[in-house]
Amino acid sequence: MKAIINSKLSDYFFIILVAIIAYWPVSFMLFSVKNDAINYFLAMRYNTSEAIQHGYFPSWLPYINMGYPAHGDVQAGVWNPVVILMSLIRKYDIYWLQVETIITIIISGIGMYQLLKHFNLKRNVVLTVSAAYMLNGYITDAGQFLNWLYAAAYLPFVFLYAIRCFESFKTKDAFLLGLFYSFMLLSAYPSDFIQLGYILIAYILIIFFKHKKNHRLRIFAGLFARQLAVAAISFLIICLPALISYIPFIQSINRGSGVDLGTALTNSMAPVNFISFATPWPTLKATFNQYTDPLIRNCYPGIILLVFFLLSIFSRQKKTLLQWFLLGVFLFFILFSLGELGGIRVLSFHLLPLMDTFRHPANSKLFFLFAAQLLAAFYINDYFTFPSFNKLLLKRVTFFSILLVTAGVIISFFTGNITATFTTFFTGNEGRQSLKQLMTNLSFSDLFLMNCLLLLTTLFFFYIALKKNSLKKYLLPLVVVEMFITAQLMLPLTYARTSTPKETQSILDQQPKGYPIPDVTTSIASFSADGMKYFDIIGCLNPYNKQPGRSDYIITPSNLSSQQNFWENTALRNKIIQYPIFYFADTIYAVKDTSSFISSVAQNKAAIIGSEDRYTISAPSTTGNIRILKFVPGHVHIETEKADSSFLVFLQNHYPNWSAYVNGKKTALIKTNLTFIGLSLPAGKNKIEFIYRTGYLKILSAISVLYILCWFFYIYKSNRRKN
Repeated sequence: MKAIINSKLSDYFFIILVAIIAYWPVSFMLFSVKNDAINYFLAMRYNTSEAIQHGYFPSWLPYINMGYPAHGDVQAGVWNPVVILMSLIRKYDIYWLQVETIITIIISGIGMYQLLKHFNLKRNVVLTVSAAYMLNGYITDAGQFLNWLYAAAYLPFVFLYAIRCFESFKTKDAFLLGLFYSFMLLSAYPSDFIQLGYILIAYILIIFFKHKKNHRLRIFAGLFARQLAVAAISFLIICLPALISYIPFIQSINRGSGVDLGTALTNSMAPVNFISFATPWPTLKATFNQYTDPLIRNCYPGIILLVFFLLSIFSRQKKTLLQWFLLGVFLFFILFSLGELGGIRVLSFHLLPLMDTFRHPANSKLFFLFAAQLLAAFYINDYFTFPSFNKLLLKRVTFFSILLVTAGVIISFFTGNITATFTTFFTGNEGRQSLKQLMTNLSFSDLFLMNCLLLLTTLFFFYIALKKNSLKKYLLPLVVVEMFITAQLMLPLTYARTSTPKETQSILDQQPKGYPIPDVTTSIASFSADGMKYFDIIGCLNPYNKQPGRSDYIITPSNLSSQQNFWENTALRNKIIQYPIFYFADTIYAVKDTSSFISSVAQNKAAIIGSEDRYTISAPSTTGNIRILKFVPGHVHIETEKADSSFLVFLQNHYPNWSAYVNGKKTALIKTNLTFIGLSLPAGKNKIEFIYRTGYLKILSAISVLYILCWFFYIYKSNRRKN
């Protein structure tokens, strides 16, 4: 037992080491992650962590787009277990973001390791394919999108426990299936959660009908029902606080009603990108017939794994039901990724629930890469295990691959200009800028040539190892070294930018800590003045400087539709942002036709407009006093004094969870100026509390955590009894 544990720990250490070294620009903090990782994920996690560190439930973030219900945003990470744990340890910052990125990649490797171990594959096969999974084209593409990385991280775990759940019919496996599928919802990209759901449905139906042939239906149906019930109940209990948060939020955003077919087909996989199955580098410059985002083009499984995957297709060796299923997954999602050209994306859009809610068909390459690498693992293991394995066919496939790659080298050498490009580089100025210029000057043909030379070298050594029957010894280093080199040329586009984390952190360190009271005399425009000052380094500054302003950059991919409507109404927005976060309105209008009223006042250059046929308000009153006593997430306490009755405006977005109490008595809130909070006040002195209700979410969250802990305790006790 001790030897098994030590072996497993050393395997985990290997996986961790591969992830750290392969993604060295991020793991060694030499270069900062980029784009959405900074502009969105860091902003959300920073504010979530700030709330947790100060003892507040991270539901309402006052500095995101003039108030944002982050707990309802599926992609924000508020319900992500890793984010919560990291936020409990210490305040989230740029270094924590880079650590989380590497942790997610490591989880993906460990997940694939656990899945392959379930099939009792040889250790070198398990380690090889686990490393290859962390270095495949999906993960090397997804550095800017943490939720995409989480989808790759939890996919092997979901698949593992789906298999175990209906093999041994143990309830603990059903719970773990529900647990990891819930992690997909809480952490991953929503489209991956939806597509994985359909994969699970297909797998469960196939397994059910397979067992139906061999067992009494009544008994077997009962076992199936029990496992499904445990998995479903576990999923619901764990995700219930998140689901309750998501539903009203989805109804409050423009994307909540789904997307049209044209939008759903955005970023379909262009056929030219399938060259990345063997040569991913040229996709950096693939411009012809290209309609796929550069961050979703790489489909690389590793050249040696690709050879074994091709063998799985052409081999006459009898396949298991699981292998046939994986081939089906591969084919389905290849066609799905092509969008309109493949046909399946269009059919699923019209026929399958929730398939009309997302875009980026090319992102489904996660599933066909996963299936391809898993199939390759089975055939590599068969090569090492069975004397009857068709080694001659493997050598032929390898030799034919060498011929194709050699032809690619010859063609690209004469069509490119790589000699002149490298001559200029070595005779020019040294340093980072010259290296950057080299990458800029390399053409599609140049990159294709370089990639083919790497493949040719790898395939040559692979072929020699096959002939000498020494592949078992050299498989792991061959695959890891080749895929490591391949990944390095992709990382500057997808993971790392030229600035360092230290530059980003220096800006974060200058920002105020905690929740300072905003100045009640300062306008929103003044709060927003520095919003884009350091955009290239840290994104929008408003989530960090603790000033409730807003810039044109939206920060979130799912902004509240009412806030978006407000911001797009230029006349209204330009007027409102000249006011402070709290003010008294000197005039109130009740309107029946909001749209015509907006048009009327816009013509008169009056710019304050209400919504939902209720109220509009004019310029703020100069009489009366407002004092802010407390301004923290979900709880704002103020005192006001005005001689006559008044209408108070609070420039945070109106949302169903908000309640207001005037002198201890609950008072109705009115959405005003399209998106903000308003309420009527009596004359004289008033104490007002704005409370964002989250008590029920805290209770449900505690139940979820307790439920998980009880199951872990049960599994621990069961394992001890078994031992």
